[in-house]
Amino acid sequence: MSKRSRRNSKENFKKKRTIRSIALIALMAIVCTISVSVVGFASGGFQNSDVSSWVNRDVNEENLIKAENYVIKDEQDDGKGIKARVSDNGVIKLSGKATSDNSFVVTTVTLAPGTYTIGGMSSGDSYGLKVVGPNLDAKAGTSSSTFTIETAQTVSVVIYVAQDTVLFNKTIKPVLVTGTQPGNFFA
Repeated sequence: MSKRSRRNSKENFKKKRTIRSIALIALMAIVCTISVSVVGFASGGFQNSDVSSWVNRDVNEENLIKAENYVIKDEQDDGKGIKARVSDNGVIKLSGKATSDNSFVVTTVTLAPGTYTIGGMSSGDSYGLKVVGPNLDAKAGTSSSTFTIETAQTVSVVIYVAQDTVLFNKTIKPVLVTGTQPGNFFA
């Protein structure tokens, strides 16, 4: 074999090795991206794109629903397929498939006569947040609901879930404030 053909053979080998290395790196990057996406989807880790909620924040003082008064408990299982997780600051997460219609009482609150707004969960027909009391059933709807009470009364703040509803790490930040403007869970 001549020197020239040996040199061409070495150069071709180096080119092939470089191309293989680049292809292997690209393949590894694709596999890593897919793996992270699958893990993120499975754990619910990428559902919250609001960076401001990734850190601990103070709960809004105007919120009439206080985490220390919650009836719902961490790791509560309703026996109907839905499990609740409750953080120290009062954020609730629901997961599971409802085997029948059910509800979780978050807390009870005594309200004076006036106008109030409930919110903290985008609701649908199959699940949501509502305030229930004598002659009162105010559902939060797609964002919030405003209602008026004529006489002082004790009401329950309830999360409802309809049969066959599947929830995965559904975050609820229940907020009940005076007035017609929806409140924020965090200050």
